[in-house]
Amino acid sequence: MENIETQQQTPVDIKKKKVSYSQYSTWFNCSRKYFLDYIKGLRTYEDSINTCFGSAIHEALQCYLKALYTQGAEIADSLDVKQIFVDDFNKELTKLKNEDGTLLYTEDDYKEFIYDGDDILTTFLNSACFTAVEASELLAIWPLLAIPASTARRRLSLVFS
Repeated sequence: MENIETQQQTPVDIKKKKVSYSQYSTWFNCSRKYFLDYIKGLRTYEDSINTCFGSAIHEALQCYLKALYTQGAEIADSLDVKQIFVDDFNKELTKLKNEDGTLLYTEDDYKEFIYDGDDILTTFLNSACFTAVEASELLAIWPLLAIPASTARRRLSLVFS
């Protein structure tokens, strides 16, 4: 039988673990579902226009934030974040075709998601406030959902290592 001290991990053995918003949300809403989906590996995943949209928004925000924290505000503000979103969204959508090549979304769906992406990015760029922290790695960003939008400006939490 192993000694309990040999079972404990040392700081060198511990790897950085990243948790997505989906993982956190699943755990917060139902820890059993989180266990089955992520620990046991039973989660099923299907691409949809929604997942393509989420990936594209994520990519656009990540490009902006990476530039902001590694190159400065002037470079970040010079990026065409909305075009980054559109380009990545179109790239992601190439996955969404039936076997016969027909699209799995309508032109109206596409236009609505483009409009929503523009609105989200405009809101983010006009209301986000950041403080640069040197020698840190940006690990996560998420809206504080407990703050009613009607009574407070949207705020973002930034997590650094």
